[in-house]
Amino acid sequence: ALVPDALVYKIAFHAIDEAFAQGKVAILDGAIRTYEQAKEYEKYFESKGIQDQVAVVEIQISDELSCKRLTKRKVCSICQYIIPYSPDNFKKKKKKKCGGTLEVRNDDHPEIAQKRIETQGNTMIRPIIEYYKSVGHVFVIDGSQSIAEVDAELRRVLGIN
Repeated sequence: ALVPDALVYKIAFHAIDEAFAQGKVAILDGAIRTYEQAKEYEKYFESKGIQDQVAVVEIQISDELSCKRLTKRKVCSICQYIIPYSPDNFKKKKKKKCGGTLEVRNDDHPEIAQKRIETQGNTMIRPIIEYYKSVGHVFVIDGSQSIAEVDAELRRVLGIN
């Protein structure tokens, strides 16, 4: 069963408050999964007077490409490090640092990845993105680029050197 939204808000808002109290930022990667949650987070941001500091970054990628990349990731059998998608991942068999065998993650097999995309992919996040566009927080990055290109664009959007 999923954790109730009220508990998620309590934990997340506390963590955001703690980060700000320490002069840090907060990144909510995939934390907002419904339109209702987006509205609740926005209320929180407004109550703290930080709504103008919020940036929603949509790394736009087709569900097909997303599935392809998910099913090409690997995980180390020893240290559990996830090797992100790379066109040459099929060649990688061992992790150099620890010698662990690189395998496809259990939840990255095609059938499971496809089901995950159906429940968490573009169709499901569209109302959230549209909501944030209506309040003016959205930056779009082309996710079909290489990881290095997406990283550079993300850093540019967020003003990180």
